[in-house]
Amino acid sequence: MSKSKPAPVKAKPLFYPFDHTPPSAEACLDAVYEAFDHYTIAAPFCRQCFEPEQERVMLLSRDTRRADAKVFDMIYFEHPNCSGGPDTFWHWLPRGLELSFFGDLGSAPFPQQMIRVGLAALPEQELHALRRLFCRIALNWLQNFDYAPLGVQAEMDDAGLPFWHRQSITVDIFVILIMLRTEPSDVLKVFLDSDRNEAWSVVWELFQQGSFFIEKESYYALDDKADEEPMREAVATLHRRTRTEVFQLVDRPFLLKKWMAASESNSYLADDLADLEALYNVYHNSQTDEERAEDERLMRIGFKLDPPPSS
Repeated sequence: MSKSKPAPVKAKPLFYPFDHTPPSAEACLDAVYEAFDHYTIAAPFCRQCFEPEQERVMLLSRDTRRADAKVFDMIYFEHPNCSGGPDTFWHWLPRGLELSFFGDLGSAPFPQQMIRVGLAALPEQELHALRRLFCRIALNWLQNFDYAPLGVQAEMDDAGLPFWHRQSITVDIFVILIMLRTEPSDVLKVFLDSDRNEAWSVVWELFQQGSFFIEKESYYALDDKADEEPMREAVATLHRRTRTEVFQLVDRPFLLKKWMAASESNSYLADDLADLEALYNVYHNSQTDEERAEDERLMRIGFKLDPPPSS
């Protein structure tokens, strides 16, 4: 009897739509814990960066979901390989996200570290869980200014807002959604529709070609060193694609319309919009169909979205 051929492995989509109706924050977070449950702490740690006691405490912390930030938060400020590599980072990711975006961990450099360990190339189940979570976080933040849907209270500033969120959370949410391969135009529309000053600050960064994704020369920490240069190129290409999308959505008539509305009620935003309009030609970015196709090819290679060629 002849053996049946295995089903062909399908290529993965480059982008996924923004989920406008994700489950509750609790349900999304539960799904992330479940998706990343198979990762374990890798040891030994670098002795220049971590004391033996720090490593011991981390290894003995069995209940990831109830771990204090002080048990593991030092890993976010060192090279990922110094704490055993990507597996340690992914092991603590659900708890780190819970404490940072829903609690009081503070401004850990999550986007940059997640990019360095290969966020965009994670298995689809893990990407899906994270994408849903960050769609929920984005909607809570942009629509309701809800920084703690789980009820965890953080240290407040004089305006009654968590002090680090005012500076960084909007950019962090945006970058992570893009790196989760959420359709850039979808993400931009959600941010623009909110009409918040914080959301427009992201557009301002994109106009100026701000490299808030990750510096091109930054180090990566992937399981296979040969993947690092393709990943670096793919991340830079995704940044370029996102900048192109913002100019598709935000043209001069759009800016003028927004400026007229803001000038009557929001002088701070009106000033920013006036600056954007004045410098529009300086920052404008576009791509030909051929350039767009080449960028998609580079992203598919770097993020490993196509099945390997059959032998």
